[in-house]
Amino acid sequence: ELIEKRCQLMKSFNEFREKRIEEWNGQKKRRLELRCGIDTDTLDSDTKNVEEEEVEFFVKEETFIVDGK
Repeated sequence: ELIEKRCQLMKSFNEFREKRIEEWNGQKKRRLELRCGIDTDTLDSDTKNVEEEEVEFFVKEETFIVDGK
């Protein structure tokens, strides 16, 4: 009974997901128009207008006293 319920939930989720994927793919032309022809669907699609930065944060400083006997 629980397995059947989970199968039904999975089936309905997959149907929902497929509809959303089709809708998203159908909107690609409009997304390109709004972004002046730049495809931003993937992170590395536009290497000219993207600049990668590395940021480091200081988290904690510890001071130890070393007894030099």
